[in-house]
Amino acid sequence: MKARKQGNSMAITIPKKFEVREGQEFRAYRGRDGAIIFLPKERNIFEEALEKGESLRFEDAFEGDQPTGREMI
Repeated sequence: MKARKQGNSMAITIPKKFEVREGQEFRAYRGRDGAIIFLPKERNIFEEALEKGESLRFEDAFEGDQPTGREMI
């Protein structure tokens, strides 16, 4: 692979054998030895909940339930 200039950025073409989907997003890291590591972005349920205005706060759904059998033994 060879880096090439694309606008104000550098681009590296990924060979087809790596089966990267078009539009797939990655996070890039630089190793101590100068290696560049690309890891696929994982979905973040916390960011998704904020965008949707949802809460991930735990709520006790069993609050009014009463034992019906031998649970208290």
